[in-house]
Amino acid sequence: MRQLGRNQSALTLPLVPRLLSTHPYFETLEPDINDPAYTAILIMVFNAAVSCPTMLPLFPDHTFQHYTFLRRTLPDLVPTLPMSEGGQFCPKPVAVPSTRPSTASAFLSETVQRLAAMTSMDSGSARELISLGIRDLSRVSQIDPSLAATAECLSMFLQCQLCLSQRLEAADWMSQLGTDVMADSVVVKVIRLTHNMEHLFRGLRVADIASIRQLRLRAQTLHLLAILTTNKTTSCKPSCVQYLQVLNDLQRLLLMNNLKADNFAQSLFAETHRLESCEPSVYLPLLRVALQRHRPYMLHLDNQLQRASADILEPSGVSEHPLKFMAGLTVAVTLVAQINEVENIQDVRIKLRYPDSEEHLVVPTLTDFRQQNPQSHSIRTNVTLSHGLWTEPSYVELSIIAVYPTDTDVVSGETLTAGPSKATTRTDGFDYIELCAPVKVNIEPKPCRR
Repeated sequence: MRQLGRNQSALTLPLVPRLLSTHPYFETLEPDINDPAYTAILIMVFNAAVSCPTMLPLFPDHTFQHYTFLRRTLPDLVPTLPMSEGGQFCPKPVAVPSTRPSTASAFLSETVQRLAAMTSMDSGSARELISLGIRDLSRVSQIDPSLAATAECLSMFLQCQLCLSQRLEAADWMSQLGTDVMADSVVVKVIRLTHNMEHLFRGLRVADIASIRQLRLRAQTLHLLAILTTNKTTSCKPSCVQYLQVLNDLQRLLLMNNLKADNFAQSLFAETHRLESCEPSVYLPLLRVALQRHRPYMLHLDNQLQRASADILEPSGVSEHPLKFMAGLTVAVTLVAQINEVENIQDVRIKLRYPDSEEHLVVPTLTDFRQQNPQSHSIRTNVTLSHGLWTEPSYVELSIIAVYPTDTDVVSGETLTAGPSKATTRTDGFDYIELCAPVKVNIEPKPCRR
C-alpha cells in the first residue's frame, strides 16, 4: 500500500472522498483506527500526499489524530507530512525545479572541478575560491535533495581548508603561535568537522577517509607546535610520543590500501627517523617547516553519500504540562525515534541535558531497537530522569547521538575536545556527534512530603 500510494498519487487524489468516507455536506462517522482495512487505506493516502499536497485539505479533522498515531506506531510506513503549529495539515507549496536532476549532478561536478584548481593559486585567490565553493555547495541541496549529504560533506571539508588557510597564511602566524588563542579554536573546529565527516556520512571510500585524516593531521600539527612553542621543556615529550603514534597510524593506513599521501604528510613521513626520538627540540623546527608548506586541496568523492540522522517521534516536545515527581526519585519518559544510516547501532546513545548544564548518556539495550530495513532502525525505550528539588518547572533536553573513539586524536597530555568542556561525556576516551535536534521535556521535581 505504501508503494501504491507513492506511485499512483495522481489516481489517488480524486478517490480521497470515497476512500476516507467523507461527504461535502454531512458529517460522517469516524472510522475505527484498529480496522486493518482502514489502516491500509490511510497508509496509501498518506504516501500519496507526499507528492500531491493538494490532497491535504481534503482530509477530515479526525485524520490528523489517526496520522499522529500511525506515525508513531508505523514510522517506516507513514511518511512525514507538513503540519501547522495548530496541529493540522498544512500543505507547503511545492517548488517545481527548473533544472533536471542530472543538471544538479553536473553543477556539483563543475563546482568540484573548479575547486581543484586552488592548489595552483595564490593564497588570497584560493581563499576566495573556497568561500565561493561553500556558497555554491549550499545551493546543491535546494536543486536536488538527494545530493545534499555529498554537498554537505564537501562543504565541511572546504570549511576546514578555509580555517587552516586563514590561520597559516597570515604574515605573523608563527610569531603569534605561542600566545594567540585563535590557534586552539582553529584546531577544535577542524577536528570537530573532520570527525563529523568521517562518522556522520555513509558511502565514504578508504581513500576519502585517508584524505580527511590527512587534513586532521594538519590541525594536530598546529596544536602540537603551539604546545612546543609555549613550553620547550621535556614535559612536552608525551605529546610528541602521541603525535608520532597518530603519524604512524596514518602512514599504516596509506600503505595497507596502496594510497599516496599528500605533500604535507609526505614531508613528515620523510622525517620519521628523526621524529622517533620524540625530543621537542627536534619536533619544533620540523613542524614549522611542514606547516609552511601547507596548501589547500579538494576532496573528490566518487560515491553519493548518505547522512546519518534521527527523528524523535515521542516525546513531541510540545506539551506544556510538566511531569511531576518527588525530588531525588525518578520518572520514566517514553522515547520513540527513527534512526537512519547509522552503520553500528551499538554506538547510539541518548543524551540528557538538564537546566544546570549537567549531561548524562543513556545506553539503550539492543532489544530496544527494531530493524526496519538495512539502513533504518526504530527505537522504543524508557528514559529515566531524576534530579534534586527545583523552585519551578524547567526543561530537560533529550537527543540522540552516536559515539566514536578519540584515542588517536590525543596530541597532548589531555584529550582535545571538539567543543565546550563536557567531562561527563568524554572521560572514557569517546566523543560523539549529534544525530538530531534536542527535544524538550518539561519536568518539575517536588519536595518530599513528611
